[in-house]
Parts: sequence; C-alpha cells; structure tokens
Amino acid sequence: MAGAKLGDKVKFLFVIKDESGEVVDEVKEKEPEEIVLGAGDTIPGIEVSLVGMASGDSKTVTLKPDMHFGPRYEDLTLEIEKEQFSDADELEVGGALEYGFDDGSSEFFTITSIGDEMVSLDGNHPFAGKDLTVELKILDIET
Repeated sequence: MAGAKLGDKVKFLFVIKDESGEVVDEVKEKEPEEIVLGAGDTIPGIEVSLVGMASGDSKTVTLKPDMHFGPRYEDLTLEIEKEQFSDADELEVGGALEYGFDDGSSEFFTITSIGDEMVSLDGNHPFAGKDLTVELKILDIET
C-alpha cells in the first residue's frame, strides 16, 4: 500500500514525551487526530513524519525545536512589579495570563515565579528549545 502524501486525510494516534520521558500530550484510540497533510493543522514535525507512512504503520521520532515550537528566546521573559496586577493575590506559578503593553498590544505569558515585589513571566511556549519524542500510529488514510 502506498504511503500517505500531501493532500491525504490521515487519522492517527500520537504520544508526545518531553526530554525526561514524561507524557505531555496524547491522543487515544477513542478520539484519534484527523488532519489533511499539508494543511498545517498540527505540529510541523508530526506532519512531516506522517508523510510516507501507511495505514497501520507506527514509528517514533525525535523532534528538534525547529520542528515544533521553535527555540527559546530570553527576550520573551519579563519581570513585572507585583503591584501592577490588581489580582496579584490570585496569581499562581504555572498559570497563564494576558499582559497588556503600553502600545496597546498584549501577549500571553506563563507565570514562572512570584516574589514579594516582582512577578516573572515567560512568553515562550513551555516546550520551546526542547527536544520532543513523538510516537505515531496511522489508523487510516483517505486519498
């Protein structure tokens, strides 16, 4: 049987693990992922890895940062005075928040630490700059 190619609709399962081997995302058999190859509906490295696989095939790939969420940028980290947050008592490390800048733009950040006076924020994706291991299994291909 021919392998999956761009434009094919692919139904598949995946398990994504971080560098420590911890499962960070998983799609189980009850609700498989379904995409059209080339449409950009999933992580680029996953999409590229599915090309050429046939129905029933399984494989494990290691994705470098340029194939998923990109490198980590230190200039996407901020230290903000705690008093600038009206809800400072409700902030939690690991939580997400939208921070508004003086120019009217805003970005989403993860809270990385909360001190007595300062709150540290990180605008990088949590997996930016890290390798990810992905286990893939194709269930079905429609051409």
